[in-house]
Amino acid sequence: MFVIHHITKESSKRFNLDEGYRPRKEYIKGSTRILDYVQQAVLVNLPKKYKDLVQEEKSKTKILNIKERTGKFDRTRFLAEFWTINKKGDKNTKNITDLQEATWNELKFACATDTTEKGETLAAGYIIKKYIEYSFYMDEMNKNRTKGFKTEKLSINSFITNKKYKEDYSPEKDSRSYYLYGNDISLSANINELFIVEIVKNRDGSDIEDDSIIRYRANLDFNIFIPIIQK
Repeated sequence: MFVIHHITKESSKRFNLDEGYRPRKEYIKGSTRILDYVQQAVLVNLPKKYKDLVQEEKSKTKILNIKERTGKFDRTRFLAEFWTINKKGDKNTKNITDLQEATWNELKFACATDTTEKGETLAAGYIIKKYIEYSFYMDEMNKNRTKGFKTEKLSINSFITNKKYKEDYSPEKDSRSYYLYGNDISLSANINELFIVEIVKNRDGSDIEDDSIIRYRANLDFNIFIPIIQK
């Protein structure tokens, strides 16, 4: 027996924007005993119905939509695909006269002399991908911090010279990015297709754990749901 139930209006209040308007157990309408009666409780979310959430996620989409060109990674491609992401310096680059030129040289040197954390050949595209992951990670970390407690984001130059491309920037498990996209931040480009299912109680004897999140690309007009497989 499937029972369609409601959640309270509290779940769609603006203070839940930071969580991606994630439904919670406490938002289930009515008595708290409802969760005791059922074998499974599944909460669903359609992010695109929250315009402010979609608007905030557009900054990620803008970066992710930078088209990678084919052929040799030259200075033109560096400017179009990497430098445009962040042209600013940081406290480590104040004494650099031409930051753009210095960063281009650091990128060439890293690709010629270093490897990935797995020992694979280091390519410019890989460093770009890691910087985007780092940038989103820092934005998430600083989101709710007051100005004096925000951590300065590294410039592209400092990111390369300090070999920060060897580190992991997967979203924290309790972050909005992880709830929405899991480990694949590129899904932010498809936020209008996302349909999120979260199992908050499971007592049917299957191997699905509580707090499992399943994400779909959905077309509700035709009832099409395509599961998104995480890497």
